[in-house]
Amino acid sequence: MYNKNKMKYAISNGCYMLCLEKMYISCHRYIIEGISNLMKKFSKLFSYYSIIFAFTFGLINIIFCIGNFAPFGDVSLAYDDGYWQYMDFFSYYKSVLEGKQSIAFSMSTGLGMPNIALFSYYLSSPWNLLVVLFDIDRLHSFFDMVIALKLSTAAVTFSYFLNSRFSNKLNKLLVLALSVTYAFMQYNVSQSTCTMWLDGVYMLPLILLGIYRIVNFGSPVLLSLSVALAIIFNWYSAGIDCIFSVIWFGYEFAIARKQSDTFTMDCKKIFRYIWAMALGVAISAPLFLPTVKTIMNATRGAADRNVFRNEFLGNIVNVICGYTIGATSTKGMLSVFCGGGVLIGVIGFFISTTVSRKTKIATGIVLLICVLSCYYQPLFGVFSMFQIADSYYYRFSYVVCFALIYTAALFFYSINQSDLCIGFFSEMVKAVIIYLIFVFAANYVKPYTEDKYIYITAVYILGLLILFRMLIDKDTSYTKKNVYIYMACFLVVLEMSYNASVLMKIYSSFDVPAFKNYQIQQADLISAIKNGDDGYYRITQTSARRGDINSLANLDESMGFGYWDIGSYVSSPVANQISFMEKIGYRVYGSRLVEKAMVVLPVDSLLGVKYVLSPYEYKDLQCRRDLGIGNGKSVYENAYSMPLAFKINATQSFSRDEQNTYVYQNELFNFMFGGEGDLYFPAQYTVEDGNNERCFWFDVPYGKYSLYGNIPYSNEVGAQLDLNGKNGIGYAVVHSLNNFYVQVDEGEKAYVLLKTADLQAFGEPVFYYLDLNRLNECTAMARENAAHIINMTDTNMQFEIEGHIGESLFVSVPYDEGWKIKINGKDIIPNTIENLLVMVPLEEGNNIITFRYSIPYIREGIVIFLVSVIMLIAWKKIISNSLKGRNYNL
Repeated sequence: MYNKNKMKYAISNGCYMLCLEKMYISCHRYIIEGISNLMKKFSKLFSYYSIIFAFTFGLINIIFCIGNFAPFGDVSLAYDDGYWQYMDFFSYYKSVLEGKQSIAFSMSTGLGMPNIALFSYYLSSPWNLLVVLFDIDRLHSFFDMVIALKLSTAAVTFSYFLNSRFSNKLNKLLVLALSVTYAFMQYNVSQSTCTMWLDGVYMLPLILLGIYRIVNFGSPVLLSLSVALAIIFNWYSAGIDCIFSVIWFGYEFAIARKQSDTFTMDCKKIFRYIWAMALGVAISAPLFLPTVKTIMNATRGAADRNVFRNEFLGNIVNVICGYTIGATSTKGMLSVFCGGGVLIGVIGFFISTTVSRKTKIATGIVLLICVLSCYYQPLFGVFSMFQIADSYYYRFSYVVCFALIYTAALFFYSINQSDLCIGFFSEMVKAVIIYLIFVFAANYVKPYTEDKYIYITAVYILGLLILFRMLIDKDTSYTKKNVYIYMACFLVVLEMSYNASVLMKIYSSFDVPAFKNYQIQQADLISAIKNGDDGYYRITQTSARRGDINSLANLDESMGFGYWDIGSYVSSPVANQISFMEKIGYRVYGSRLVEKAMVVLPVDSLLGVKYVLSPYEYKDLQCRRDLGIGNGKSVYENAYSMPLAFKINATQSFSRDEQNTYVYQNELFNFMFGGEGDLYFPAQYTVEDGNNERCFWFDVPYGKYSLYGNIPYSNEVGAQLDLNGKNGIGYAVVHSLNNFYVQVDEGEKAYVLLKTADLQAFGEPVFYYLDLNRLNECTAMARENAAHIINMTDTNMQFEIEGHIGESLFVSVPYDEGWKIKINGKDIIPNTIENLLVMVPLEEGNNIITFRYSIPYIREGIVIFLVSVIMLIAWKKIISNSLKGRNYNL
C-alpha cells in the first residue's frame, strides 16, 4: 500500500513538474519572442530615424564644407549675439562642466549674479554638453556643429510626428523630404545664431503629437514629458511651444469631435490637456522654479503692457512676397519659406475635393492665426512671451512654418485618385501662376530680394508641378511613378539645401581666424595677471574683441575667461544691480547691457578693480609692461583699488535717489568713509560754438585731479568727442557712453570738443574734477580696515575681522536670497548698499563671517518633480488599463 501511494505520488509529482517545465518553456519562449519582436521593432525604428538624422546632418555638413563654414573654414553662423554673447557663454559653460565656475552664482557675471536663469535660457540644451570637447579658440566649430545637430534632431522629431500622426501611411521618402524641409525652413537658418531657440523647434512636433494622443486616446505621457523636456532645454522657446499648443489643441479637438460627443466628454478632453500640460511644467520644476524666481528679480521680470497695442506691424500680404528663396524677415515683412513642395501641398489641400470641409476650416483658422501672430501686435506680443521684441523679428515663426508643412503633409496623406485629374491639376497651376505673378510684381514695385532668387524659386516650383502632372497621369506605370516620386523628393531636398546655403551667407560672420587669435592672446594676458597675483580682485577692460572703445555688446568676456569684472550683457540681469550701475555712472543700454568702455576710477576702486586692460593710456593707472600686451591691450594696475571686504563705520543701509552720478558718488563715499571733503567738485568751463561743433575749455587747477563729464543727449544723433587730444570716442550712438574720462595735466588749458550735425540734441553738460588725494585717503582707510579673506569663491566665502559695535563689514558682493550669511555661527540678514552690496553688522571682538550660496527653491522644485512623476505614472496606469486590447503604444 505504501509503495502504491509512493508510486502514485511520484507519477503525480512528475506530471506536475512536466507541466511546470512546459509552462516555463512556453513563457520563456513567449518572453524571448516578445523581447525579440520589440528589439526588432525598435531596431527598425531606430535604423529609420538614424538614417533621417544622418542624412540631414550630412547635408548640413556638405553645405558647411562648400560654404567654407567652421569647422571646415573661416566662416561661421555665430554672428550678432552669437558672436557678442554666446561665444563667452559657451566658454563659461565649458569651465562649469570642468568644475572651475558655478551655475548657482557667478562672480564673473556683472558684479556677481545667480546664473540659474542664464543657464536655463542659453545653456541647458543637452547638445551643449559637447562643448567640453572643444578648446575656447575653437568655439565657432562647436557653435556650427550644435546647429547642425539641432536641425538634424528637428528632422527626426518631425518625421516621428508625421509617421505617428498619419499612422505610418505617408510615403517614407515623402516623410524624409518633408522632414528635411522642416530642418531647413527659413526660420532655422535665419535664427540659427540664437541657437538656444532651436531646442523649441525640435520639441514642438513631440508636444503637438502629445496633444493628438491625449485628444484621441487620453494618453498624457508624451505631452507631459515633451513639455517638461522643452522647458528644461530652453524655457523661452518652450513657452512659445506651449502657447501654440493651445491653438493646436483647439484644432485637434475640432477635428476629432463627433456629433455624438457629449458636453461631459468635451470637458474631459479639455481637463486632460490642461492637467497634462500642468504636469509637464511641474516635472520641470527643479530647474524652472528657481528660474522663475530669478527672473522675477530681473529687469524684465514682468509683462510689458505695450505689447497689447491695437495695431498692425505691416501689410499681411507681404507674407506671400516673402515666400521665396533667399528672403529674410524684417519688421512688417515675414518670410516663412518652406519650399515649392509645401506651397503645392498647401494649395492642393484647399482645392482638394477629398479633404472634409471641417478639416479645411480648422486648418485654415490655424494658418490664419499663425500669420496674424506675425502682423497683429497683440498676438505678436503674446507669442513674443509678453515682451517687446525689437530684434530678431518673428522669433516664433517656426510655428507658422510647422503649420504650413503639416498642411502640405495632410494633403499628401488625404489625396486619392478622384483628386488626381486634369481639372484638379489645372486649378493648381492657376494658383501657382497667380502666386508667381504677384511675387514678381511686388518685387518690381519694392525690391525685397534679388531677382535671380525669384527666378530660381519659380524654376523649382514649375519643376515640381511637372513631376506632379506626370504622377497623376493614369497611363504612368507604377515603376515610373516611383521614379517621379524620387525625383520630386530629390528636387525638394535640393531646393531647401540651396535656400539654406543662400541664407547662411547672409546670417554669418567671417572672423573665425581673428577670433582664434584673440582668444589665445586674451587667455595669455589673463593668465599672466593671475599667475603674478593670487589675491582676490576684479579685472576690467575698455575694449573687447572688436578692439574699439565702443565695442558693441562684448561685455561677457569675464565669464568666458573666468575672471571677476563689472560689466555684463545678459537677457535678464538683476534689477537692483542694473539700477546701481546706472547710479555710479555707467551706461545701461536696453535695461540689460552695462557698458564698460572707460574707467570710472572711484567706483571701480571701491568695487575692487585692481587691473584694467586697455588699448590706450591711463595717466592715473600704472602700466604693467612686465605682463605683456595682448590684442593691442596693455595691463594697467589701479593703485587706488580697495579690498573686496573691509570694515566701515556704519550699520544702516544706504540708498539715494540722486540723479547726478558725481553728487551720488560723493554721498556714497562720505557714508562709507566719513570726512568732510568730497571726491568730486564742479569744473568751471567756457564754451565756443563753431560749424557743427562745440568746444568746452577748462583751466585745470594745480594738484592731482582727473576730469569727468557727461553731455546729455535726447536721441542717438551720432557725434564724436575729442577728449583733449588724448582720446576720441563715438558719442550719442548705439551703445555709446554717458559719462566719460578726460586725461588732463595740472595747470593746462584742456578741452572737450563735440562734433555733431545736430547740436540741438544735446543738453547742458556736466563736468566734475575728481580729487585723487581724497580718493587715496579712502583707499588707505579701506586697506587699513581690510578683512582677512580665508576663502572666496563663487558660492563659498569666509572672512575674519576684529570689530566693534557700530561697525559693519562691507563686502562688494551682491546680496541674493540664495546667500546664507552667518556671523560667528549665527544666521543674519545683512544691511545693504542700494539693496545690493552687503553690509554685515559686526560684534565686539573677533568676527568670523561666512557666505554660503544655494539655489533658491530647488528643494521645493525637486519635491514637486517627484510628486508629479508619481501622478503621471498613476495616470498612465489608469489609461493603460482602459486601452487594453487596443493596439496603441502609450
